[in-house]
Amino acid sequence: MAELQTVARPYAEAAFEIAQDAKALPQWSAALKIAAAVAADPRMEEALDNPRLTSAEKETLFLSVAGDGFAADMRRFARVLIDADRIKLLPQIRTLFEARKNAADNVAKAEIETAM
Repeated sequence: MAELQTVARPYAEAAFEIAQDAKALPQWSAALKIAAAVAADPRMEEALDNPRLTSAEKETLFLSVAGDGFAADMRRFARVLIDADRIKLLPQIRTLFEARKNAADNVAKAEIETAM
């Protein structure tokens, strides 16, 4: 798992920088949540692993399932991930992106346990 985090980190950093420059952190967060869920679906994983599909066909499939609401920069980001055969890293990219976003927003996550 640590290896996936290592490979995903540069993509998460790039996504964060793009989103921050566009002042669109919440939009990117929402888009990455959807994209990560789509990429983690077993049927989508199988389709993206299909060697008979071209990168363009995989991109069309992925974006049609993920939704048309993605901004142009998010669509380009997905295209880069598909072309680099890194689309399966979206769940890790999202986790790293959210951690970076929370740090930028000075948000800390906490878990509270009570006796009741």
